Amino acid sequence: MASTIMSIHTDNLGQIFQRLRNPSHEARLQAAIDLRRYVATTVVEMPNDAAVKLWDDDINKRIFDLMHSQNNADRLGGLLAIDHLLETDGEDVLGSKRYLYRFYNYVKQLLPNHDVNIMLAASKTLGQIAAIGGADFGERFMDQEVPAAVELLQGQESPRYAGVLILKELARNSAIYFHSHISLVFDKILIPLRDPRVIVREGAAELLAACLEIITNRERQTRTTYLMKILQDAQLGLKMAQPEVIHGSLLMYRELLLHGDLFMREAFLDTAEQILRFKSHRDSLVRKMVITLIPTLAAYDTQTFSEHYLHKSMGHLLTQLEKPNERSFAFIAIGHTATAVGSDMKAFLDPIMSQIKSGLQQRGKKNAPLEEPIFQCVGMLASAVGPNLTKLLHDQLDLFFACGLSEPLRQALMAIARNIPPLLKTIQDRLLDLLSMILCGQPYKAIGAPSSLVRGDIAAYTRDFSTSQATKNGKNTELVTLALFTLGSFDFTGHVLNEFVRAAALPYLEDDNAEVRRAGALTCCKLFVRDPICYQASSHAIE
Repeated sequence: MASTIMSIHTDNLGQIFQRLRNPSHEARLQAAIDLRRYVATTVVEMPNDAAVKLWDDDINKRIFDLMHSQNNADRLGGLLAIDHLLETDGEDVLGSKRYLYRFYNYVKQLLPNHDVNIMLAASKTLGQIAAIGGADFGERFMDQEVPAAVELLQGQESPRYAGVLILKELARNSAIYFHSHISLVFDKILIPLRDPRVIVREGAAELLAACLEIITNRERQTRTTYLMKILQDAQLGLKMAQPEVIHGSLLMYRELLLHGDLFMREAFLDTAEQILRFKSHRDSLVRKMVITLIPTLAAYDTQTFSEHYLHKSMGHLLTQLEKPNERSFAFIAIGHTATAVGSDMKAFLDPIMSQIKSGLQQRGKKNAPLEEPIFQCVGMLASAVGPNLTKLLHDQLDLFFACGLSEPLRQALMAIARNIPPLLKTIQDRLLDLLSMILCGQPYKAIGAPSSLVRGDIAAYTRDFSTSQATKNGKNTELVTLALFTLGSFDFTGHVLNEFVRAAALPYLEDDNAEVRRAGALTCCKLFVRDPICYQASSHAIE
């Protein structure tokens, strides 16, 4: 009997682990979720001896095989399996963490690796193990692992990047034990920050950010020494000719501004001058870095920035909106700058909205701007200046809705409706028409309204929209899911939508796609419960 039960467990696990080898990430992810569920609900209920045997003879062996495979899909499946097993509740599931060291060693052998995706996934799993391990992965563990990873920083190619990733995850997930070794990292961090490869420099900047968080939170006496060294290295780097060194220095400035607390306050004016000096540099990566640093400067010392650098910075960003390779970064930077300076952005609304109009009018043409950064910018502008944007936005709503429903448009409309009340009703009406065309194939008609009241311009653009966003033999499932979610989450105050929901959303409860059914069910529940009739006791209401 016992052998039969174990055989059943082995067969079930075999099927799950086979799916962990699937080339599809989605299939591997679902298999990892199923493995976690199986362990949490089945293995944990087994007698202790049987559970240990199943772990040692089956689960652990299969994970070992995945992690030591030469196939990347197998390795990624093994990492997902470990990730989800670590999330399982209950002390007994991992037997008082007795498998953590095994898992750590399995993961560690993937660092370094020639495949960047493998290293990224492995480092995140490694950090998760260190976080869960707590004191078991304490001082003695760090005494060995941190110097070994620092040694990798001085190597070449993938070993250096592996060292950056290991140190970053240990610093983020085990700061209390990493703290005593932080001087080793600061001694060598300039090497990866000036590496020829962008991915290494950006990873090193994330490591620097984690280290700065540790010293600003834990160091009182020596943190200024560390911060001053980083600032001096950044300043020296800007005097060198190599673009990668300049880019690395700009990354260092960014982390000091974001994670150095008040340290940069006295050096702010010089810092802003130094950064903006490179706004027209020949290297595109340096130019883009300057663009993204402008809102960082604005957020750090808003008053000083507004007084000394806002007009200069906005002049530069508006110029970049005309350059195809940099306009997306510039739109987002303008939005974040507006978030920082608030009403001081009013002086620049006309040229910004003119560029937004120009960008949306190019829709469908070659080299047209991406819509997502534009809508992100609009949403942040609406939050920053509120009703000051009313007329400019009202004149461009046709262009917004002509783009069709998307998540960036939804978020932008949410921000506009929340911060610019005069536009709420207009947006509600336009959005209901758009949603009705997606879900029903016809414009929205309010309860009791005759067909003749359907506006001609709305009917025209929604008909055009329906041919471009809906599929011939049905609906685009992602679009339908988004439309249902939007219907259930947007502020439609003032509209009674029960009949519309009955016609537009209820039929999707029988859709073939599970995500569509789920979105339909949630939307129906949210909107029906808001219907005043739910709180009436008449026979009509009960019916």
